[in-house]
Amino acid sequence: MKNGFSVSSRKITENSDLHWHNYIEIELITGGEGEQILNGKKYTLTRGTVSLIRLIDYHSVFPKNDLTLINLSFEEYLLSDDILSVLSSSLSEFCFDAGPDSFQTMENIAVLCLDETKKNLPNRKYIKTLLNALFIKLFEYTDINIEPQLNQISKQSPLRRSLEYIRLHFRENPSLTEVSKIAHYNPSHFSVVFHKEMGCPYSKYLNDLKLNYAKELLGYTDLKFGEICFECGFTSYANFLKVFKEKNGMSPSKYKNSINFTT
Repeated sequence: MKNGFSVSSRKITENSDLHWHNYIEIELITGGEGEQILNGKKYTLTRGTVSLIRLIDYHSVFPKNDLTLINLSFEEYLLSDDILSVLSSSLSEFCFDAGPDSFQTMENIAVLCLDETKKNLPNRKYIKTLLNALFIKLFEYTDINIEPQLNQISKQSPLRRSLEYIRLHFRENPSLTEVSKIAHYNPSHFSVVFHKEMGCPYSKYLNDLKLNYAKELLGYTDLKFGEICFECGFTSYANFLKVFKEKNGMSPSKYKNSINFTT
């Protein structure tokens, strides 16, 4: 992805398998029909549908009647801190029908991004401004449900920025040292402050995010247990099995069977 962003207008004629991204993606459906499975939930895709795919989201797309769209893919550093805060703290998926007028505004912004990327030397500052404007419009038509744990931490707190980073990047298994730098603390001080504010050690908080994500994948996908282990950020399958059983009182296979039984 050159310069941290990519914008394209495309037609999708084939199904895409379940996948993740290591970047943020916005898709505006401009024509045709289709379906999307986003984090295990099914959404209809028609003109006016807007989807936001974060690093923690997983999705697949099933086009009908030549699904056309504008795709914007970009690194998170192009977004403002306020927008990143919403992306990390929202509990909901972002996929909705924007309505004709709102969608037209978003499409116009996306086309401006597309035109700029076609230049030999795209203006990254201009792209960044357009992306932030697009997110502002997107959030106007979305019910934002803020995670209570994040909401109780002041936006000015160095810990807040670390938590936002962890929630977006837990699949990358960030170390305590790496996250402490975001708060501008040394690792030992960060560890003490984190435990005091969050009520648990950093390692447990990180593992809980991974394990909750694993439960989602067990419930909504057909991925093998080993695949789920590494997609969630665990580096050892044996450790994944151990901590999953400690937290949930059963193995991943028994958990999956219990879900299938109840549904």
